[in-house]
Amino acid sequence: MSKKAVSILAALSALALAATVLWAYAPILDNGLVWDDGANLISARAMWDRGRAGVAWAFREPFAGHYQPLTWLSYQLDAALSGATPRGLHATQIALHLLVTCLVAWLARALARTPRLRTLQALQGPWFPLLSAALFALAPIRVESVAWATERRDLLGAAFALAAVGVYLRTSPADSSPSRGRFVVAALLALSALSRAQMTLPFVLLALDLWPLDRLRSATESRTRALLLLLREKALLFTIAAASAAAAIWAQTSSGALTSSAEHGLFERLVQAGYGLAYYPLAALVPRGFGAYLPLHERPAPFPPLAPEYLLPALASVAFLLAVWFWRRRAPAIAVACSGYALLVLPVLGLAQSGLQLVADRYAYLATVPLVLLLAGALAQTFGATNRRVTRGAIVLAVLSLVTWSATMTRHQTRVWHDDEILWRHVLAHSESTLADNNLGQLLYARGEAGPALFHLTRALDRSPQYGRPWRALAAILEAPWPADAPRELSKIWVAETLAQAAPYQGGFADAPFASGLAWLGVGETEKAVSAFRRALAIDPAHDGARLALVRLEAPRPVTAPAVRASP
Repeated sequence: MSKKAVSILAALSALALAATVLWAYAPILDNGLVWDDGANLISARAMWDRGRAGVAWAFREPFAGHYQPLTWLSYQLDAALSGATPRGLHATQIALHLLVTCLVAWLARALARTPRLRTLQALQGPWFPLLSAALFALAPIRVESVAWATERRDLLGAAFALAAVGVYLRTSPADSSPSRGRFVVAALLALSALSRAQMTLPFVLLALDLWPLDRLRSATESRTRALLLLLREKALLFTIAAASAAAAIWAQTSSGALTSSAEHGLFERLVQAGYGLAYYPLAALVPRGFGAYLPLHERPAPFPPLAPEYLLPALASVAFLLAVWFWRRRAPAIAVACSGYALLVLPVLGLAQSGLQLVADRYAYLATVPLVLLLAGALAQTFGATNRRVTRGAIVLAVLSLVTWSATMTRHQTRVWHDDEILWRHVLAHSESTLADNNLGQLLYARGEAGPALFHLTRALDRSPQYGRPWRALAAILEAPWPADAPRELSKIWVAETLAQAAPYQGGFADAPFASGLAWLGVGETEKAVSAFRRALAIDPAHDGARLALVRLEAPRPVTAPAVRASP
């Protein structure tokens, strides 16, 4: 095939890929705002959408455990362009995802021109970048970052980070002398860090120095001196990364989001991290069923580190990393790709645990890009290394099948984020989740469906007795008569026993024993109800509900004389 024909076919393929990406993500435009969007984009709008005052707030204050001034400014731009409506916010999300996809293709092209890869003919054409872009853009695991407006930070942070790596690859010399683009790279890294915490990218660039840039081998100095020069070159990058890490810790600490070591010990965190290392590559690169992609993969509480479903993947991750290190000289591409992935995902593996998640699909957005490039390069190399039409046809068919499956699954997955009810029902259909039960219960209660709400709120406490969020709604539901719409699986005794078991965990919250007392009243256990109401008053002597309940229960009842039968 002539070069002109290849160029035309590549251009048509790029247009087809862009159209496929738009088709796969188009349902997002009809979605509403879900989950934390209410806090970030509705409640907090009074802070970020204030012109210059909003800009100052974005740079001065962390919010909800994150320091992300550029992300807040992007929402302010949305407000100016579209009023920050759900449709406008989601349109920006899709546009940013397309931009990141283009940057992945550009990064693949930049990699193909590095000293160690420019001799590989199969990587020099347009197919390696196009395949990299397709494998990245259409993986269902990306949906969370695109469909959830709160995760704008993933898209912006990834765009600036990939641009930084691409500039670095294009401007780094063949030796240890300073890169001519180092200040541009530093600026892009700073923009990435102001969008989303970015702590480890300088180490990724250092790995690229070793291979495929091969800057140590080409150096005229000793390898030790060349390495020191490369570290000095990145002094500004390490400073930016350290500042980003400090800002992230500040934001997490100020919000109280960090999980204490008493709740989640060191061994548990190590197993969780090992599990995450295995989870993200499989979820990003291997076709999986619809139920595997969840908005929330909740960490069990307490977390069982010796359970086979967690310990075995963790051990497999350690074994694989050791094998990669042992074979690093024979398979440098695999070593660098795996190192880049491990470095990028390290801050979110749970070693500094924040939140309820065991893993989260959004954490794969940037971290798995090195693995996508590795897979795309391996497929391109395999295709270019064979002249057999049958083999080439099988590779093309396999790639087209994978892309078609990914696009279909991605479009299906976007609908999970349509609204809160669909979101939390999807989580509960495929996993157990305290947060999902609570959030669905609160939604149903606000809508007037007291029976189903009572079921989900009670089940949240049944799973996590120490959980504090359901109690106020439970007390309000139980003050009224037993719900007429109560589902069959909801029994009064289960509600009473579950609330009695969970109430002691809420030592300073009077609504907990008050709701427990109401539940005991519902099953006729008056003495237990009185005891629970007294505990509520001991916590809060001004609690009107408990006081009135005790007045009704302890008020003396009138004594009636026995009826005297009239004599005949």
